Amino acid sequence: MNYDKLLLAIICYLVSINSFSQERNDTFRKNFEVNGVEILKENYEIMLVDAIDTFLLAKLRPNNNYYFELLNSKSLKHITYIGRVGEGKNDFATEIVYNGQYEKINDQLFIWVQELNRKRLYRINITKSIKNGKTFIDKEIKYSPEYMFSQMFYIDSTNIIGASSNLDIKINRLLIINPQTNERIKVVKPFTIIKNDNNDINFLMYRYNMLYVAILALKPDKTKISSAMNMFNRLDIFDINGNILNSYIDKNENLNSSLIRDYLAAKQQSINDINVKEYYIATTSTDSYIYTVYYNQLKSEYAKQSIPVEVRVFDWQSEPVCSIKVPDYLQYITIDEKNGIMYGVAYFDEKILKYDISSILDEIKTGSK
Repeated sequence: MNYDKLLLAIICYLVSINSFSQERNDTFRKNFEVNGVEILKENYEIMLVDAIDTFLLAKLRPNNNYYFELLNSKSLKHITYIGRVGEGKNDFATEIVYNGQYEKINDQLFIWVQELNRKRLYRINITKSIKNGKTFIDKEIKYSPEYMFSQMFYIDSTNIIGASSNLDIKINRLLIINPQTNERIKVVKPFTIIKNDNNDINFLMYRYNMLYVAILALKPDKTKISSAMNMFNRLDIFDINGNILNSYIDKNENLNSSLIRDYLAAKQQSINDINVKEYYIATTSTDSYIYTVYYNQLKSEYAKQSIPVEVRVFDWQSEPVCSIKVPDYLQYITIDEKNGIMYGVAYFDEKILKYDISSILDEIKTGSK
């Protein structure tokens, strides 16, 4: 592939995504700082944790007999293992991932996990799994191999919403399918629009599609979904039918047409010379807020230079609520809003940290009344 000719082949232009979308570019008027306490220092098998009701769901490193360990969130003591590796009933032949969706129904606690390689979505009954000392799969949904979901969420028996990974040649921002018929209900195409005439597969997957990588978070009541972008400095909120409702866009610090042109045209060996950035890295949500890990770091420095990060908090109208400065280089967060706790994973520094944000939550909730 002659990348020198790419400048002639690519025309980059940016357009508004939707004339009805309400763009927000307000400042974060409330700013806080927190320091964390390292936890689980002796448990080297745990990669990250997710706050789920009164528990922590700990993702275990590969080569374990289970994919997850369930811990008491206060004592951090072991309760049970979840997701045994194997081919038997209630086992998982390949890796399962948790995308942040759990629900309580009639005093029963459930989590949804995704088995990427086998194109399946499972609901696990945590309450029964604890009681029986083994994983109890409550529901299994198969979907067509043509759908390369990077994240997916269960809405109801005829509606699954998610987004494709960069490995999908026809990457999208959102994809809604009917799992019973495997039909597409709606595809939300990538935006902002960047015209590209280079159809080399590797170029599409590892260069062009990377522009559209975003992290999703589902509102627990399953009415809205947020999409925070990695290379574009923006967060978009959609309803569950895939219609965009509003957006928060940093206009003063964003990926522009000149940078896009240089990024797409650069030879691989000089890609680090292009000053594109990492913006939103991770996101999680509650019914009240969307919490995001925000970098504003050069892509060439990602994982090479640890920096303090910012946790940006939005409401579900994409209004900025507050910014929380964190001295640690976090790649992942999860929130126990009831107890005022934020957990952060500094994966590259091999740390899991616990932050008390109870006073911050009290102040922003009081301020919103």
